[in-house]
Amino acid sequence: MTQSQINHMHHVHTRDYPWYGYCKICFKFATLGRMKAKRPFLSVVIPCYNEEKRIVAGLTTLVLFLKKQNYSWKIVAVDDGSTDKTQLLLKKQLKGLPHQLLKHPQNRGKGRALRTGVLAATGKYIVFSDIDLSTPPDQLPQLLAALKTHDLAIGVRRHPKSRVIKHQPKLREFLGHIFTKLTNYLVVPQVIDVTCGFKGFRSHVGQHLFTQSKVDRWAFDAEILFLARKYAYSIAQIPVVWADNPATRVHLLQDGICALFDILYIRVGDMLGRYT
Repeated sequence: MTQSQINHMHHVHTRDYPWYGYCKICFKFATLGRMKAKRPFLSVVIPCYNEEKRIVAGLTTLVLFLKKQNYSWKIVAVDDGSTDKTQLLLKKQLKGLPHQLLKHPQNRGKGRALRTGVLAATGKYIVFSDIDLSTPPDQLPQLLAALKTHDLAIGVRRHPKSRVIKHQPKLREFLGHIFTKLTNYLVVPQVIDVTCGFKGFRSHVGQHLFTQSKVDRWAFDAEILFLARKYAYSIAQIPVVWADNPATRVHLLQDGICALFDILYIRVGDMLGRYT
């Protein structure tokens, strides 16, 4: 059968049976509907590095909260090169749940882990949180509400309406305050709390910011907020409930020096045109 005969048959078929064309259109819309339905409303990105002692409790609390919500969700867990049982426990805890499990072959830093997770996330909104849930999941509704009117929303601990249940040690809290002031002066003015590990984004905004980011370790928060200001994204600063976890892996001297150099890297890098 020649191509012209096939084309003729197709022409006669659609002309004589108009419902055929309607069915094709309906099928296309139905397919698009299924594609949209597969996209979760919320992606929760969780970076993990040697967290075998905190994963079970953290994920159990998070999942119990998410299951009570009336929207779809997906957990994006990023194992940042763990050498303990983190990977095994993640697989066990997330089995049967909407999730995506990603792994770095070696430790690259929290900033890199979050970049991997955010760029892989498919939700309409993307939120990241630490596995210790220093900011509990019940603070999610106010973060999501802010994202209806802002491009990104960040939890802040130094707001008059915030409630800090357990403070950090005095020295760490003081140095954190100094770091925020320095960050305000050099890269991100008028942000109350740069380092709170509870931030949310509209999907396209989060992916744009993390595509542009270059800092892999502790100053990644400052860089993301710097980029948000640079690209004129609106930032909502949300008071949250927060409690310090004494098992933190922040080493004050070593990480403080690295963070300082990263801040200078961001400032100088912008002047040299690294962020385009």
